Order: sequence, then C-alpha cells, then structure tokens
Amino acid sequence: MVKTLYQYPVLKERIEDILFCGTRYTFEINSPVINMGVMFGFLKNHENTVAVANRIFETILYNLFLSEKYPGNTGRRGKNSGGCCVESGTGHF
Repeated sequence: MVKTLYQYPVLKERIEDILFCGTRYTFEINSPVINMGVMFGFLKNHENTVAVANRIFETILYNLFLSEKYPGNTGRRGKNSGGCCVESGTGHF
C-alpha cells in the first residue's frame, strides 16, 4: 500500500485531501486519479463522492500521513488534545 502511494504521488495527495481537509470530490471513474484509486482498492464511490474504501484503510492511511507530518509523534494524545474521528466509510471527519 505504502509503496503504491509513493509511486503515484498525485493519488497520495488526493487521499490526504480527503482525509485531512475533508475535501469532497465528485466520483467520476473516468478521472485518471480516481480510477487509479479504485483500481488499487483505496477509493470507492460513496453517494457520488470519492471516499476511502474502508475503515481499515482510513486508519492505516491516516496514521501514515500523521507520522510523516509529525515524525516525533508517539501516537498518544493528551487528555484535552481535541482529537477528531473519521466517519466510517466516508473518509471525512
């Protein structure tokens, strides 16, 4: 999974936008990036918008991107850190 994302940085950026920014992209299978994401099993059509394919991928990708942005992060949050949750199957907070 990780190797594929680094081979296709545009796909990686699109998934980061979905997970971290809550960007909604219209699902159009003829779009090369969306088609690639569906082909690799990372993305799906959720109510005509692009979403991460499943909860496991959401968690793995979210943690991967977080570890890249904050390499010293141990994954532990303080009591009042204001953490957020990912909605199941949508790729949105």
